[in-house]
Amino acid sequence: MTKEEWNKYKDLEYYPDRVCKCGCGGRIKVRESHRWDGIPDYLPGHFKGRNFSLVAEVEAILSGEREAPFCKCECGGRIEIKFHHKYYGIPEYIRGHNPSTEEINEKRLKTRRNTAKENGYWCSEETKRKIGEANTNKVRSKEIREQWSKAKKGENHYNWRGGVSNFPYSFEFNEEFKTLIRERDNHTCQLCGRTKVEEGRNLCVHHIGYDKENDCSNEFDFTTLCNVCNFKVNYDRESWTEFFRAKLELKIAV
Repeated sequence: MTKEEWNKYKDLEYYPDRVCKCGCGGRIKVRESHRWDGIPDYLPGHFKGRNFSLVAEVEAILSGEREAPFCKCECGGRIEIKFHHKYYGIPEYIRGHNPSTEEINEKRLKTRRNTAKENGYWCSEETKRKIGEANTNKVRSKEIREQWSKAKKGENHYNWRGGVSNFPYSFEFNEEFKTLIRERDNHTCQLCGRTKVEEGRNLCVHHIGYDKENDCSNEFDFTTLCNVCNFKVNYDRESWTEFFRAKLELKIAV
């Protein structure tokens, strides 16, 4: 978004000419992060072709109004319904009960191998071993390291956001607020499930909207992540924002 466009919208609560493209009619709220990432087409957790009857069904099961469906393998077990099923559909099988899973995985692996061979980048085990040995304990020269660093630095980096990493966090984003978020999430990473004890340190508090100027007035704009996952979600930011907002919808409803 250009500076002129941002100046036109920054003082508004909602974009006057933008509604969610999933068909729900919801208006897109103006956020500081849109200045760098662009205006999203959908509200958090919404997407093209969203099945609202599926959403209602999953919410009814989670609230106890309806029972979960049985596993299709006829084992007699019921599917464990989770919040994300209202976005991605209810599975037909309990995890590990689908008899065709191993067959499908083997077919996919075979297809990838054939594609690699056809395109000339398939490596035999012997070739992989030789490449590994050739690069073991190999020290690159200072000039080469500087060239690699320069090629991925600043505006040359594919994840460049205009230098926002140098911007300060809001005053409200302090240790007291971080502790509140960590305790709310039971000191557990909301992506991989790693705990504070396993991490050996306090977990990170992540800005779901990637807005460092967020005044912390809404605790559901933040989530708890381990160090590895906090680094992982710096890429494909819009998708991660939608994922975490959808995940927190359940907590908001409760």
